Amino acid sequence: MNIYIIKLALVDDLKFSRDATKLLFRNDHDIVIEFDSDSGKDLFKKLEKFHIDQILMDVRMPVMDGVETTLLVKKDFPAIKVIAYSVYCDPYTKIKMAEAGISSFLGKDAGIMDIRKTILEVDKNGVSFNDDFPKVLFDNLYKPNNKGIFLIAGELYSVEEIKLINVLCDGKKSNLEMVKKLHFDIRTFERHKHDIFIKTKTGDIQNLVKFAIQHQIIPLYTIK
Repeated sequence: MNIYIIKLALVDDLKFSRDATKLLFRNDHDIVIEFDSDSGKDLFKKLEKFHIDQILMDVRMPVMDGVETTLLVKKDFPAIKVIAYSVYCDPYTKIKMAEAGISSFLGKDAGIMDIRKTILEVDKNGVSFNDDFPKVLFDNLYKPNNKGIFLIAGELYSVEEIKLINVLCDGKKSNLEMVKKLHFDIRTFERHKHDIFIKTKTGDIQNLVKFAIQHQIIPLYTIK
């Protein structure tokens, strides 16, 4: 028997959806559903009584939707990780939930193996993004301000550095594809990659993705 168990909460306005999800975890030895809520309001009442690690969060809900609920969770309970869990998987929905502070996004058509894998990865790494999610973000970024300089975590970043961070965070691209995208030769690419790891104090791609999301670097520039 595992000593450490991930405590999960479900937030969904549809009872049949909550019940179906609970059935998936009824015999799980690593993950337990501590409680379920039909609204953001009910969630916050229960968060005062229960300690949980993660929330599976529906997006489209009446009164307080998943975006607003996630923003408040991250404000009042920053240690809790939120995984969006929705039938709405369009780019706009994913971006709004990412900006609210989610650690991952799952469609409700995901199988139990994918759901478990995501929950375990979020527990271990803080984030877990599938192949499509980072690309959705990178394809829908905002353009920089007129000066083209960004102050992020006390450091100044140029537009070119923002481009580099976005390309590095795109898990679908090989080194060769990234070099072509940035119009670098391989030595220049490796040097700039090394420099950006040092500047962001991340050291690797996985931590760079966390950094980019945490500091909202991802919504700053559209790579053309």
